Amino acid sequence: MDESNNTRERTEKPTSEKSTQDAWLLNTLLENSSEGVFVVDRRGLIVRVNQAMCRIMQARQGDLLGRHARRFNFQSPNGDDLFETVYDALWQNGFWQGEVTGARQFGKPFRGLLRVNGILPPGGKLRLWVGQITDVVQGESHDNTDCDHSSLDPLTGLPSRTLFEDRLQQAMSQAERHDHSVGVMYLGLSGDRIKMVRNSLGQEAADKVMVTIAERLSETLRVSDSIARIDSVTFALLLSDINKGAGAIRNAGVVARKVYDSLDIPIVIGDQDIEMYAAMGITLHPQDGEDVPELLRNAETALSHARQKGWNNYQFFSTEMTETARKRFELESDLRRAIDRDELRLFYQPQVDLETGTIIGAEALIRWMHSTKGMISPGDFIPV
Repeated sequence: MDESNNTRERTEKPTSEKSTQDAWLLNTLLENSSEGVFVVDRRGLIVRVNQAMCRIMQARQGDLLGRHARRFNFQSPNGDDLFETVYDALWQNGFWQGEVTGARQFGKPFRGLLRVNGILPPGGKLRLWVGQITDVVQGESHDNTDCDHSSLDPLTGLPSRTLFEDRLQQAMSQAERHDHSVGVMYLGLSGDRIKMVRNSLGQEAADKVMVTIAERLSETLRVSDSIARIDSVTFALLLSDINKGAGAIRNAGVVARKVYDSLDIPIVIGDQDIEMYAAMGITLHPQDGEDVPELLRNAETALSHARQKGWNNYQFFSTEMTETARKRFELESDLRRAIDRDELRLFYQPQVDLETGTIIGAEALIRWMHSTKGMISPGDFIPV
């Protein structure tokens, strides 16, 4: 009797609990596998790597996630374009296997056996590739690396701000060694447009808009560049190893125009054509910032300046932008204390009848007599 009850209890275990256990078991097997395992989405972007893959490549998760599969730099022994070979094989029979060579994160060569399978969900449309690689060069120690899987945006699959900052730091270090420049572009979408889509077509439609924009932005960049979703309506683009000086400005401007060309095509949701508005701020290293926080802060300043100019334009950062922002902030802070300091003065400007010369009224005006800066022009403080 007791055995019968135990059997019934086991069979009545909630499905959700079983799913959780299955997911835990799968993750445990993956992370303890001696083979490097990676998952690539239909855009060719890496969305998952296990610890063994990080060790084989001698790279951190942040070096791999969100990057294009070409980032692995696998080569076939005969010199063919391995990516195209694998891609064609997956579409024909869903599987590819062969020996590959490549270079680890710090240039050390490796040789391995690579197997790639296409995953076909119900409906039959290829969505993911799963790759497994066995490092056949034995006896070489690999550095332990950090594979934290919490640094991707759950909606778009793009890197988060933390992962973007890590990549930016690496790009800046590399650019300094090669005497190159690095560009950071902040793309801010119109929050009102996203809200309009959400209110009229639903959250799913708004999510589809964001995913579509993420895909289009990814297609505008080189394999060596990177993109991240910074917040709900802001994307960050990293341009690595670009020429210095005027060349950097020219290169960033070309990418900016490509971005706006990609956004110029309406996004189709059902029978609705949705147009998106955006503004972009661009900053360059080393001229606009010596470290990551300064560079990102200046990119935000440039984006704010671009938004003031109107949608669908881009603005480069300059020290003048920072000075303007600083002065406005200072003026706003002083204006909040102006009443307590008794700095606001009331003036009456007479209105005169020109025919008779008689005063027929007066216009009441507020003027600001700053305690240290003297009279502040109304043109400066009224907009604040």
